[in-house]
Amino acid sequence: MSSVTDRLFATDEDPDLIVARSKERRDQSNAQAIERWRIWLAQHHELTLALSLDELERRHDFIQWWFPIGAKSPINPDAPVIGRHAMRDAVQADPELAAAMRRSFSRFLQVLGLALEGGQVREVTVPVVRWIDRATHTDRRLSRSLRSMHNAGLYDETRALMAFLELEMKDRPARSDALRWWRNQLVDA
Repeated sequence: MSSVTDRLFATDEDPDLIVARSKERRDQSNAQAIERWRIWLAQHHELTLALSLDELERRHDFIQWWFPIGAKSPINPDAPVIGRHAMRDAVQADPELAAAMRRSFSRFLQVLGLALEGGQVREVTVPVVRWIDRATHTDRRLSRSLRSMHNAGLYDETRALMAFLELEMKDRPARSDALRWWRNQLVDA
C-alpha cells in the first residue's frame, strides 16, 4: 500500500491528516531537491556548459541536472526529482534558476545543431549526431528538456522548439512516434 488512496481506505485515521502528511513530505522532498539542484548549478553548471559539443553528446551525467523533472532518472539516479508545481514556483521566483535553465537550453540546442533566435528555433550547424532522421538517445534528452522547461514555466522556449520539431518531422513518418511523445511532454506536464 504505497499510494495515498490505498492508505486512505486501509485505516481509520483521518483522511485529511493522511493527505496533509503526504503533501508535507512531497513539499519537503521538492525543497531538498531544489536546494541540491542550486548547489550543483553553483559547482558544476559552468563546467558542463564549457564542455565541447562532442563531449556533451557522449556524456550522460549532466542533462538530468540541467533539466530536472518529477521522475527519477535511471541513467543518473542522484539527479534531483522536482515536481512540476515546485519546479515552476522555484524557477519563476528565482531569476538565477531561470537564467541557468535558459543557458542549458541554449547549449543543448547547440548539440542538436540548433539555435533559438528571434523567438524561433532554427538549424544553424550540422549536429554532432544526426538525430532528426532517426531515433537516438537524443530523443530522450529532447523529451526531458521539453518537460523540464515547460514545468519551469519557460513556455516561449518550449513552444519554439516544438514548432521547429513539428515543421521538421511533418514529412518524416518514421519519426511520428517521437513527435507524438514530444507533444505529450507538454500536455502531460
